[in-house]
Amino acid sequence: MPSRLALPAVAVVLLVVAVAARAATTWPTRRQDDVTEGRIVYERSCWMCHGRYAAGDGPATAALQARVPSLLHVSSPDRHDALMAVIQNGRGAMPGFSYTITRPYSRRILAFLESLDEDTPAREAAAREAEQQVPEDVNGEGVPLRGFEGVE
Repeated sequence: MPSRLALPAVAVVLLVVAVAARAATTWPTRRQDDVTEGRIVYERSCWMCHGRYAAGDGPATAALQARVPSLLHVSSPDRHDALMAVIQNGRGAMPGFSYTITRPYSRRILAFLESLDEDTPAREAAAREAEQQVPEDVNGEGVPLRGFEGVE
């Protein structure tokens, strides 16, 4: 009798191992690099004011009284703490994002900004990708509206 139960038990164990092995190969094992994750957060929270390429020319600038600064050539490792404090707490007309952007993600935004500073193919690739993903519409005043299909 024990041998009759042993065969189904072995089959079940093999099935569980096979399913676990298959699942383990499909799960991501690493997060994306800091620059990529920083770009994603920047595109969700920052680009409307600071612009697609951080030049301070986002579509929301037309409605703001305060000048939005360019973020190009601003970030460097020795300034990370001060710049993360600005992202978290805000400064001037800029609101703080401490409730929506964690400190680690603030650091990733800075990594993305530093990647824009470098004159590399990465910036050109980001520009091509942004142009492919977001159609450009123009409102009646000639201000580009990106990322809001149907907004007039």
